[in-house]
Amino acid sequence: VGLMPPAGPHTNGSLQTMSFPSDPTVVLKTISLQNMYSSIVRASQNLIMTEGKADIALIGLAVMGQNLILNMNDHGFTVCAFNRTVAKVDEFMNNEAKGTKIIGARSLLEMVSHLKKPRRLMM
Repeated sequence: VGLMPPAGPHTNGSLQTMSFPSDPTVVLKTISLQNMYSSIVRASQNLIMTEGKADIALIGLAVMGQNLILNMNDHGFTVCAFNRTVAKVDEFMNNEAKGTKIIGARSLLEMVSHLKKPRRLMM
């Protein structure tokens, strides 16, 4: 089955066709992924529109990253901590960062949403 897009600048005046897969589950999976993607985009726009509180974010909670974050916190900066392994963030926030102004982020999107503008990031 073919589908013709409307004529316009993206078609250069020529007719183009697009075929769909014969398996209806592929179409349903594609629609589900598109809906999920749209939901993620809307949620991310809402998160990024909120005003952040952190002066800077730091990615990487190995020994040096943790010490840099604690040092910046001791000097009056509000720091957002992120690590690819989320368990490291939880462990750091529950131990070394407990009782500080340090903010833990469980995703890159959450980290960006915690930052004041202009956003500053140390990797």
